[in-house]
Amino acid sequence: MSYSTKSIARKPLNERQRRHYWRLWGAVRRELRARGFSPAEADARRKEIHIEADAVDDLGQPVSSKDLTNPQFTRIKAAFLATLQPDNLDAQLESFDNDVVVMRFLVRARARDLLKIMGDVDGYVLKIAKQMGFGYSRLDLLDLAQIRKVFIALDKQVKRRDRPKPQQEMPF
Repeated sequence: MSYSTKSIARKPLNERQRRHYWRLWGAVRRELRARGFSPAEADARRKEIHIEADAVDDLGQPVSSKDLTNPQFTRIKAAFLATLQPDNLDAQLESFDNDVVVMRFLVRARARDLLKIMGDVDGYVLKIAKQMGFGYSRLDLLDLAQIRKVFIALDKQVKRRDRPKPQQEMPF
């Protein structure tokens, strides 16, 4: 199985994420309507949120929810939460931790691929992190830059393992 940080950035939302988007938008729309927005004004606000979150196409038009990427959804989710819970900065910032969560998932998946095991691989990943000079006892304490470096190290190990072995000639 192949994972990369670039493929996650371009990957469209899955069905579960799209449903989450529409549940959040429904709550935001109800909130806007309660504040006196007309249905048309609320829908226009959704488009504005897409533009503010840089979820636009090449012409600068808002991207359809069907075409959102994970980073775009993360930014839109933060804007939706800002509307729903304007006094709760933690809720808004939590959505930006999504990049770290995705990278942890990728690191664990790559380690499982490398080790050919299921289950907890954090010990192995932390051993690599420690060798790289990151002295933490838990994977969730690594920041995004550190976790990316660990991913690259694991990725290199997988590629080295999967590289075809040169055929040795048999002496006759």
